[in-house]
Amino acid sequence: MSTNTLEQLKQAKSALEAERKPVSHVQEAVKATKDITQFVKIALSKENRWIFQAGEQDSIVSILAEINRTNKELYNKCRTPEHFNRDATRYLKMKNHIIRKSECIHFSLDQGFYATEPLGFSAGKAIELSLKQIRKIRDGHQQGKWTRLPIDVNVDDSAKTEVEKIYAESAPLAEKLLKNENIGNFDPPMTIEEVQYVYKFFHNVHQIQELEQQALTDALSKKTPAEQSTPNEILEQLSSFEKKLKNVRVPTSKNIPDWGIHLYEMSLTDMTLRMHLLRIPFEPLGFLNRHLKILEEQKDSDGIEKSISSFHDNAVQELEKLQLFSESFAGVDETLQEVTGILQNLSICFGKIYHNASSQTITNSFLIKVLELIKGMLEKGGRVADSKSDTLLKLHQSVNDVDLFDDPITEGMIHSLDLLEQGKEAMSQYCDKLKTFLETLSNASDWDSRQTYKFLKNAYDENAILTSASMFFGSITKTCVLLKSSIKEVESMWLELAKLREQKLDSGALYEQTIALLGQDTGFSENSLRQRADQVEELNWILDEMLGLGVQEEQRFVDELHSELIPVSDRIKALRIKESARKVELTSTKEKSEQDSIVVKSKV
Repeated sequence: MSTNTLEQLKQAKSALEAERKPVSHVQEAVKATKDITQFVKIALSKENRWIFQAGEQDSIVSILAEINRTNKELYNKCRTPEHFNRDATRYLKMKNHIIRKSECIHFSLDQGFYATEPLGFSAGKAIELSLKQIRKIRDGHQQGKWTRLPIDVNVDDSAKTEVEKIYAESAPLAEKLLKNENIGNFDPPMTIEEVQYVYKFFHNVHQIQELEQQALTDALSKKTPAEQSTPNEILEQLSSFEKKLKNVRVPTSKNIPDWGIHLYEMSLTDMTLRMHLLRIPFEPLGFLNRHLKILEEQKDSDGIEKSISSFHDNAVQELEKLQLFSESFAGVDETLQEVTGILQNLSICFGKIYHNASSQTITNSFLIKVLELIKGMLEKGGRVADSKSDTLLKLHQSVNDVDLFDDPITEGMIHSLDLLEQGKEAMSQYCDKLKTFLETLSNASDWDSRQTYKFLKNAYDENAILTSASMFFGSITKTCVLLKSSIKEVESMWLELAKLREQKLDSGALYEQTIALLGQDTGFSENSLRQRADQVEELNWILDEMLGLGVQEEQRFVDELHSELIPVSDRIKALRIKESARKVELTSTKEKSEQDSIVVKSKV
């Protein structure tokens, strides 16, 4: 390249620089770029690199390169206010892009503590909560225990010394950080020194957590397998769970939205059903235990001869009632299974029709036939359900009248009746909707395929009611099957009692054999008991997570998030006002520029 060419380039560059006039938006972008470049330079220095997660450095370098490219382009192209006014939207977008990317870098570091401590929304809140937890651990060590663990674990001297050492370093650091207002806010972002201190604190917290986790692992490895729960123990656990479930109070709409309340109610219904499905198979055991206790009490008060005679007389009457219940239950589960099948098939068929239909070819008459068919099958399902709802109602009344079973049987039947009514109501609602759909279609013979297809889509979107009803009837069927099985099992035991009576044994022998029969093993296998014990434990866990401590933690987080978002909302409002004023200013500047241009042209 010749000397003249180089000289010309220098002159051109000088001319451009001479032409440059201050543009506030460009100056903001340049300052933001300079600040973030300096911040990253310090952050990526050798002594600070320990705070980064894997790949984080590369990501930050990539973002910074993008910021610098955008800044360079903005600086070179937007040299004067006139340049800015020609393409203000583009240049503002470039400036905002630089600022947002800079904020991303800061935010990734400000929130990096989540890698080790997922508590709190801001660093300040997380430090406060974590300090309470490690203080709780340290105080527990004064008693020789790891108090936060779910099982009883003693702390050894080495772990106690190590935790004390880490706590002695962490507590003063936490107090210092909590006094720094910038740690608890997001604006302005933390300096690299503040980030280091925050990361150092949570690094210490993580060390204590690792010691705690190791103590739990060691304790579990030494722990002997838990003894198998007995049927009576499982019954007690279920009774305890039932009490906790009844004490649950659904929050008001002041605290959570309507959909949240609906979720609570669904969760309660689900757990109630699970509890009954677990409890009902144990009813024969409870039935036998109750009668065994009655017989022993009668023997103590009335003597063997009178007590055993009275007991067997009552057993004859109870057997008649049990046989009546068995007859009443005959076919109930099959009928309800039939209704469930109808609903499931309807849902599947409707889905196939909808997904195979075409908005180009579907006709009004075809859709009428489809909806009439679905309506007819639903009405049939409703009639089938009605045929057994009266039976269940009478059966429930009979169970109440004779006072033969424990509360879980009665409550299980009440639950079945409730679900049956809910299922029938869901079917009835959809039938009513179908009637409305059919009336509309009958008056819309001139609809084209596209309109008809949209109407099919509306009808299909309401199809969720069928799925809901199917689930209701499926739950009823399970409950009825278990109830029927339990009653049959008790009936078979009472038939054995009748055979004993027919043997004409003397009172003493009859008493002994009756006691032996009532006290015999009910036949739960070891695997069955273990499975049921696990299911009860799972129920308790679900209750705690969904409606207990989990809800409290969720509400605390929501409250904190709401508190943090108040200043964010204020800033958004302020920015909107500022943006509105800027648009007015731009419009005014543009109009003035156009007027000046008109004046110049008129003079020419």
